[in-house]
Amino acid sequence: MNLLNTVIPLKFIFYFILLSVFPFHGAAQIVNKNGAVTTEALQAVNKNGAIATGIGLNRFGGIVDAPLTTSVTSTTGRIWMDRNLGASRVATSATDTLAYGDLYQWGRATDGHQVRTSVAITEQSSSTSPGTDFIKGSSNWYTGTDPDNLWQGVNGINNPCPSGFRLPTKAEWEAERATWSSNNTAGAWASQLKLPLTGYRSNNNGSLNNPGSGYYWSSTVSSFFSASLSHFLSIDSGASVIGSSDLRANGRAVRCIKNLAVGDTYQGGKIAYIFVPGDTGYVAGETHGLIVATENQSNGDGKAWNNGTNVSIGTGSAKGTGAANTTAIIAAQSATTTDYAAGLARAYTGGGYTDWYLPSKEELNTLYVNKTAIGIPDTVYYSSTEVNADKVYAQRMSDGQYFQMPKGGTGLPVRAMRTF
Repeated sequence: MNLLNTVIPLKFIFYFILLSVFPFHGAAQIVNKNGAVTTEALQAVNKNGAIATGIGLNRFGGIVDAPLTTSVTSTTGRIWMDRNLGASRVATSATDTLAYGDLYQWGRATDGHQVRTSVAITEQSSSTSPGTDFIKGSSNWYTGTDPDNLWQGVNGINNPCPSGFRLPTKAEWEAERATWSSNNTAGAWASQLKLPLTGYRSNNNGSLNNPGSGYYWSSTVSSFFSASLSHFLSIDSGASVIGSSDLRANGRAVRCIKNLAVGDTYQGGKIAYIFVPGDTGYVAGETHGLIVATENQSNGDGKAWNNGTNVSIGTGSAKGTGAANTTAIIAAQSATTTDYAAGLARAYTGGGYTDWYLPSKEELNTLYVNKTAIGIPDTVYYSSTEVNADKVYAQRMSDGQYFQMPKGGTGLPVRAMRTF
């Protein structure tokens, strides 16, 4: 490369002069809005979902990755992006225009169409990557195959969110809305998410409309004429509604939620397993699974499986049967008590939840499979699954080996689980 022909941006020259005159010394510190140094931790992810380490400059001397995608934990315990996609900052008010962000047509990637001033055309597309134009004049911009899977989960074909994040489902929006102080603009703004009033872009002519209301897509498709309709959250001064569905060619805001994963701390414990199709408790388009307590409820210190009586109860072994097993064991042995395994598990109240139970054989196996991610020690745990009237299954976490253990005796460790 001929350096004599290289144009050095003025911004670079300014930065170099600034650094030479005012060199940087010492570790960076964080200051709060009042200018005082704070020790409050700030964890941010860049556009690829990795923990951010700073900012850089592009070839024109402009800042890249500057509005780092910082996250916020809501009242429900879920982690969200703290701003809308395309927003340059966290909203300072419900009408902060710099926090409105972009307006996406449902199922499209960040391809340029979402910019509020992008060109609007009338030609629909059979491609999942139709270019940079906003497609108007129809109910759906897309005419290709598999239209419902464009925004489904972190692996959705056109998921526009950073790595590890995705569009929220209708149920996840509803869970958030239920925690707001009021079901309207004020409640949405007062929540940890600080949702601004974004307006929307019309599928009819590409115009911007309703700047006094907020409109946020979910990933959930409508059960009625789903190829053209998907659910969204609407916010205004009167009420906030998530039950509505709308034409996918409309442009609405996107707020991303972190995908739940095994090992995440959530609802009183750690996620041990995510349900998949075929599992009891699996719901398409929603995230459900098993949570394990972060501590033992017994270390095997004299707490047997039964409460002194050996009877055949008829317990299940599959995932999703542990709660019913525990209820049946307690009914056969006595009222809830901490004198035996099932009673110990049910009496646990970690995270304020009261639906803990002694895991079934297959539920217990999820602890072995994912023991590193969730931090399970190499010991032997009771399951709630019987072998017969006198014995039950237990599992050793060091190698996954099952044992048939007597219901009585000196006891084994207990680790409670619950579903979410």
